[in-house]
Amino acid sequence: FQFTRIVPPPLPISLTCRLPKKSSSATSVTEGRSGVWIEDVLFPPPSQAGGPSCHRFFFDSFVLKSRLIAVTAYSMDPIEDQDLERKLKKEQKAKLKEEKKLKAAQKAEAAKLQAQRSSDGAKKSERKQRKRDVEEENPEDFMDPVTLVLPPPNVTGALHIGHGLTAAIQVWKWKNEYGGTILNQERRLGASLDWSREITPAHDPNDFEVGKRHNLDFINIFTDEGKININGGADFEGMPRFAARVAVIEALQAKGLYRGTQKNEMKLGICSRSNDVVEPMIKPQWFVDCKSMAKLSLDAVLSRDNKIIEIIPHQYEQEWKRWLENIRDWCISRQLWWGHRIPAWYVTLEDDQLKDMGSYNDHWVVGRNEQEAVLEAQKIFPGKNFEIAQDPDVYLHPMIRDAHGQKMSKSKGNVVDPLEVINGISLEGLHKRLEASNLDQNELERAKMDQIKDFPNGIPECGADALRFALVSYTAQSDKINLDVLRVVGYRQWCNKLWNAIRFAMTKLGDNYAPPKMLVVESMPSICQWILSVLNKAVAKTISSFESYKFSEATTAVYSWWQFQLCDVFIEAIKPYFMGSSQFESARKAARDTLWVCLDTGLRLLHPLMPFVTEELWQRLPQAEGTCRKESIMISEYPSVVEAWTNERIESDMEIVNGAVRKLRSLRPQSDKSERYPALALCRGHDVSNSIKAYELEILTLATVSSLKILTEDDSVPAGCAVDVVNENLSVYLQLQGTLNAEAEWEKLRKRREEAQKKHDLLSQEMNSLGYKEKAPLTIQEEQMKKLNSYLEELKIIDEAEQDLKRRIQGI
Repeated sequence: FQFTRIVPPPLPISLTCRLPKKSSSATSVTEGRSGVWIEDVLFPPPSQAGGPSCHRFFFDSFVLKSRLIAVTAYSMDPIEDQDLERKLKKEQKAKLKEEKKLKAAQKAEAAKLQAQRSSDGAKKSERKQRKRDVEEENPEDFMDPVTLVLPPPNVTGALHIGHGLTAAIQVWKWKNEYGGTILNQERRLGASLDWSREITPAHDPNDFEVGKRHNLDFINIFTDEGKININGGADFEGMPRFAARVAVIEALQAKGLYRGTQKNEMKLGICSRSNDVVEPMIKPQWFVDCKSMAKLSLDAVLSRDNKIIEIIPHQYEQEWKRWLENIRDWCISRQLWWGHRIPAWYVTLEDDQLKDMGSYNDHWVVGRNEQEAVLEAQKIFPGKNFEIAQDPDVYLHPMIRDAHGQKMSKSKGNVVDPLEVINGISLEGLHKRLEASNLDQNELERAKMDQIKDFPNGIPECGADALRFALVSYTAQSDKINLDVLRVVGYRQWCNKLWNAIRFAMTKLGDNYAPPKMLVVESMPSICQWILSVLNKAVAKTISSFESYKFSEATTAVYSWWQFQLCDVFIEAIKPYFMGSSQFESARKAARDTLWVCLDTGLRLLHPLMPFVTEELWQRLPQAEGTCRKESIMISEYPSVVEAWTNERIESDMEIVNGAVRKLRSLRPQSDKSERYPALALCRGHDVSNSIKAYELEILTLATVSSLKILTEDDSVPAGCAVDVVNENLSVYLQLQGTLNAEAEWEKLRKRREEAQKKHDLLSQEMNSLGYKEKAPLTIQEEQMKKLNSYLEELKIIDEAEQDLKRRIQGI
C-alpha cells in the first residue's frame, strides 16, 4: 500500500484492518457523513489487466475543533477493470464538487454554531447509536485481514486524541498491559488488530523471545540444507535460500506487486570458518534442567546457616545470585562446558598430623563422583579411617579488555593475541592478521588506525613471565582488566633486572662458593640484617595475599622487595665490601651469604608468578653444603617466615637512612649527576645522630656524596648549601658552592612549606573538631599529637632555611 497524504511515513510496526464483506455503494457509505479520500490506495494496481478485482478504501472522518481525529476504513464493491477509468474520472469530478461544498460549509460554520449547540442533544443521540452499532458488530461479517504499516504512538496506557489519525499502537509491550482498552478504542476507530501477524519467531532471535511470550506458531521455512520447504510456498519449495530470494522478487514483479528495493542496515551473522550467512533456525536440542542445581548453588554461597562455598572477591556474590536466580535450562548439545570443578577429592586420614586440606601431596584421589572417590581412597589407604572433601573456594577473575576499556572482539579488530605479546609482532604483522579476518573495509581501516595509535612499532617480545605477572597484578581491577601492553613491556624489563642481580651475585660469590647451612644474623653488618628482616615481611605478605586470593597484593609485595630493597639498596650498599680492602673481610663474607640466601628465597617466592625465568636463574645458583637440593624450583619448598631474621629497630633506622638518601639525591643539580658533593646532616637528638653515624658508609654509597658531616642544633651551616627536610629531627644539606641556584632553592622551600602547612592545618582541624577528645582513642590522640608537633618542627626548619637563603641572596 502507498499513502500519499494524511498517513505519515510508515515504520516497521504493522496494523491489520478487517474490511466489511459487503457495502452497498459509495453513496450509501458517505450518506450523512463528511469524508475524504486517500489517493493511490489500490491493490493490485489498475494497470494489471485480467487481475483480481480492486478495492478502494474510503476513510470516514470526523472533525472536532478543526482537527482530524478518527479514521475508519471501508471497502466498496468490486469494480470491473474496463469500467475503472470511467468511474475514476467521474469520482474525481464528484470529489472536486464535494471539496467546494466543504469549503462553503466551513464558511457557514461560524454562523451556524449557535444552531449546532441547540442540536447537541440530537447529535449525542446519533453518536450513541453509532457507538452501539460498532459494539454490536458481527465478527463473521469480516473478511481476511489486510495489513497496513503505520507508525507507533507513544502509548501511555490508553490512546490519546492525537492517535486517531494513524490508528496504530506499539504492539507487544502494550498489548499485555492495556491490550483490552486499546483494542476497544482501535475498533471504535475502525481498525481491527491481528496480533499474530507481526514477526518471524522461527527465524529471528528477538522474534523468538516475543513468540515464546505470546504462544505464537513457530513456522520454519528452511530445510537443513538451506532450501525452502513447503511452508515457504509451493512455487519456491526446493529452491536454495539465495535463489528463492531472487524468485520471490520475480514473482512480485510478474504480479505487478513489486515496489522497489531499499537497503537497510541490519545485524547479519557470518560463520567465522566458512564465511556463510548464518540463518537462525529452531532445532531440537538436549537440555539439562538447571533450576534445582541453581538453587543448591545459591544456597551453598548465600545460606547463612549452611554456607559451603566462599566466592572471592566478595562482590561477585551478587553476580552469582543474579545469574543463578535467572537460570535457564542448559543446552548440552553444543558441549560447551564451563565452570566444571576438577573431579578431585582430598583425603584426610584420621592419624594425619596436619589436617589442613592440601597438607600432603599424596592424599588426592580422582573420581567421576564422590562414590568413586571413596572407592579409590579405600584402595590407596586400606583399613584406615578417612574423610574426603573438595576445595570449596571459587575465584572469579576479571574480564580482560583492551587498554581503552573496550571489550575485545573480532568484529572490532581490537583482540590482543597473548602469543603476539609473548613472542612479539611487527605492526605489519598485526595488520595482516586483521586483513585475514571478516571485517568489512570500513571496520578494517578503523582497526588498522587504532593499531597504529596503540602499537606504532608493533608489540615487542615480552615473554610468558612478563605477561603472566602483568595479568596477575591487574586483578586489583575487580570487574575488568584494561590491559596496557606497555605495562607488560615494563615487567619484561624488570626480568632483565633479575638477570643482572644474578650476574652480579655470580661474580661476587666466585666459582668455589659454598652457601652456609644457616646464618648467624647477629654478627652480620646492619645492612645484611636489614635486608633479611624486610625479606621476612615480603614472605609473610606474599603468603597471606595468596591465602586470601589477593593476588595483586602478592605481586606488589614481591616486586617491591626485589626492586626497591634488594636491587636499589642492598646490592648497591654492599659493593664497597668487594673493593678488595682487608677492613671489609668479615663484612664481605656476610654479604656473600646474605646475597645467596636472598636470591634463593626471593626466586622461590617469585616462582608461582614467573615460573620460567625463576627456574632458569635458580638452577644457576650454587648448591648449599650438605644439602640435597630438589631437581626443580617447582618442587622445592615455598619460603616461610624465619623469626630470627626480624629486626624492627634496624628497619626503623634504615627508614630514616633511606629518607636522607632520597633527599640528598633530589638536591643534586640536574645538569651534573656524576659530581660528588659534600653532604651535611643536621640531627636533633642523640638517637638520630647515632643512627646516621652508624650508617655513614651506606649514605655515602647510596647518595653518591663525597663526605658526610653530622651537625647539631648549635652548629652553623656553611654557605652555598641546598637544604631539604627528612623529618622533624633530621635535615640534610648538599654543599653546592658556586653551583647553587638560590631562586630554585627558594621555590623548593616555598612548595615544601605549603605542603607542610596544609598537612598541619588538616590535622589541627580534625583534632579541634567537636567530640574528638571524647570519641578518639587515647593512643590515636597521642599519635596525632606527635604528627602535629613534627609538622610544626618541620615548618620551623623551613623558616630557618628560608632566612639563611635570604641572607645569601642579599649578600649579607
